Amino acid sequence: MENINKGFRLPDRPRQTEPFATPEGYFERLEKRVENRIAGEEDLLFLPAKRNIFTTPAQYFEWLPARIQARIANAKTTASRWDWSVLWSPAYGVAVACLALMLVALFWTKQNTLNNDAAIEKSLAAISTDDVQQYLQDEAETESADIMEFYAQSGKPIETEMIVLPEVSQDSLIEQIELEGLRDEDLID
Repeated sequence: MENINKGFRLPDRPRQTEPFATPEGYFERLEKRVENRIAGEEDLLFLPAKRNIFTTPAQYFEWLPARIQARIANAKTTASRWDWSVLWSPAYGVAVACLALMLVALFWTKQNTLNNDAAIEKSLAAISTDDVQQYLQDEAETESADIMEFYAQSGKPIETEMIVLPEVSQDSLIEQIELEGLRDEDLID
């Protein structure tokens, strides 16, 4: 504790045994120390008094309403004139340029969208209904309800074909299933 750092050493002090111990003769000298401090500050009491900064000139509040009315009257005359040079400031120029750019972009995207919609409709009209039906049957994950709805809207009769599966025994099915990786709990009797 005494050597915190090699180049730094705490001054030697006597260790105190009680936390609230005072030096010898502290209270005997206390009265004299307080009196000396007060005597040093008594000189400050005889300094000249400072001027009160919170004063107003004579008749200030009597003239105040008239002064305010005069300022308001002058403000009305200056506010009625319009200064056209304000429109030539750089900030307004940038704002007008941004607004024009946004309007051009909006017009261009709207025209592009209309052209794309017409091209999409034209290309979809070239696809036959039979091709769409074939695609839905081959590629799309549709359910039978979707197919029924499609045929109901088209007004065509549904062509159905009965598929008959051959009779297969349970033993032949088990032979076809790979049994590797299955646990006994997974097998059903």
